[in-house]
Amino acid sequence: MRRHRIFVDQPLSENRTIELARDAARYLQQVLRLKIGHHIRVIDGSGGEYDADIINVRKQAVSINVGKHFSDDVESPLNIHIGQGMTRGDRMDYAIQKAVELGAATVTPIHTERSLTKLQSERVARRVQHWQSVSIHAAEQCGRTRIPRIESPRELAGWTKTVEADLRLCMNPTADTSLGDVAVAGHRIALLIGPEGGLTDDELRIATSAGFIGTRFGPRILRAETATVVGLSAIQIAWGDLS
Repeated sequence: MRRHRIFVDQPLSENRTIELARDAARYLQQVLRLKIGHHIRVIDGSGGEYDADIINVRKQAVSINVGKHFSDDVESPLNIHIGQGMTRGDRMDYAIQKAVELGAATVTPIHTERSLTKLQSERVARRVQHWQSVSIHAAEQCGRTRIPRIESPRELAGWTKTVEADLRLCMNPTADTSLGDVAVAGHRIALLIGPEGGLTDDELRIATSAGFIGTRFGPRILRAETATVVGLSAIQIAWGDLS
C-alpha cells in the first residue's frame, strides 16, 4: 500500500523522534485522519526518504519516530530552471505544480509587460511562501525527494542575463527554430515562458540578446500554464527522463 509522504523542514536521521510543524500535523490529523501507529514516509529535501511511525497525537501536534532511510531518487538528470511569466492566481499555482511534477529544479516568476498580476512589495514574500508551499505539496505527491526552489519574482532583463545554464530556450510559437533543431551541450537548461498574451517583441529581443534561442514547441498557440507542461515534457522527452 502506498504510504503518505510528508515534507519535514528540519534535517532527518534514523532513530530520531521529532514533532512535526503545525501545518504538517494539521494535515495528518484533519485531512488524512491518521492516528498513532500509522506508517508514513518523510522527506527533508536533501534526497532520499525515511520510514516513520506516528507515536503521539494531540491537538495540532503530531510526533513521529524516524526509521530506515531509503536512497530512492526520481530526480531528472537535467537541471531545468523555469522563468515563468507571471500569470493570475490559480494559473500560476498550476504552472508551478506541473513544473515540479515534470522535474524542474527551480522556478522564477518573471515580471513582463503583459503580466496581469502586479505584486506590491509587501505581498511578494507572502506570495513566494505560498508558491513554495505549492512546490512542497507537489513534490510530496509525485515522489520527489528534493524540493524545487521558487525564487522571488524578477524582471525579465535581469533574469535572462544572470541565469546559469548551458542551454537557454525561449518558447515562441512564431519562431523558425523547433526543439528538434536544438542541440544540448550540458545538463543545465533555462526555459523562458511568457504570460497570458505572450512576450512582446522587445522582450523577445532582450531574451535573444542574452543568448536565449526562440523555439517553437508545436504549431499551436498555448496558454501560459499549458506551455509550462508542454515545454517541460518536450525537453524531458528529448534529453531527460521521459525519453
